Amino acid sequence: MFSGYDFEIYWGPRKEDPSECARRLSKMLKKLRPISPLLSEWASDAMDLDNNRVLTSKSELEKFLAKGVSKNDGDHKIVPELGFARSICNAFDDGSFVHLRFDIGVWSEFSHNGILLNFPVITDVIKPILSIDNIIKIFRILIECWSPDFGHFTSSYLAKDLDWPKIDFEHSECYWVTYLSKPYGELPELPEQVKIMNEKEGGKIIILIGDSFAEEGTGDLELVKRTRSILAHSSQ
Repeated sequence: MFSGYDFEIYWGPRKEDPSECARRLSKMLKKLRPISPLLSEWASDAMDLDNNRVLTSKSELEKFLAKGVSKNDGDHKIVPELGFARSICNAFDDGSFVHLRFDIGVWSEFSHNGILLNFPVITDVIKPILSIDNIIKIFRILIECWSPDFGHFTSSYLAKDLDWPKIDFEHSECYWVTYLSKPYGELPELPEQVKIMNEKEGGKIIILIGDSFAEEGTGDLELVKRTRSILAHSSQ
């Protein structure tokens, strides 16, 4: 189970080579830099999970991704349809930490592409990132760079309260903040506390938290449960 606070986006099969994936990834990292000093440090201090320095220019990311090509566990034969899986991270001396994992270039119908941006703990450096304005900025950057089908901002605390990893078929996937692309269609009437932002190309961002989230680190669990239930029943 993950720990802390996560931005996650997902999309279906999309065949892309290391060059195209690196272009998207480089663009995303550049756009994220102004949001926080922790994110801006990726320009020079990104590390992989073995503490090796990772340069984040497009050409260097292309080489980095190519080394992460998916292989069979047994004979280590390359499985091109499963794309590339790598991680980078960055940390400050005060305990601020960010982890970015990407599973991209996947074109198998039995799998999916995804980006995970994880902040394990809240520190004074990270608190501003968790403001509503910055959460939306990060979502819009992820959407612009990757054109996902679905995305959400959540926390391990919310997952625990929702009894993760149990599956409740009476509730849909909806978290503190959720992105749905146009194919998801029109939304039903939701509780008045829910804010909906219409995005480019017909997507929607559903917001279930307020300005106090950055300080408190949590929101209204009952609102999440009620919204999930409404969305689930509307899709039946």
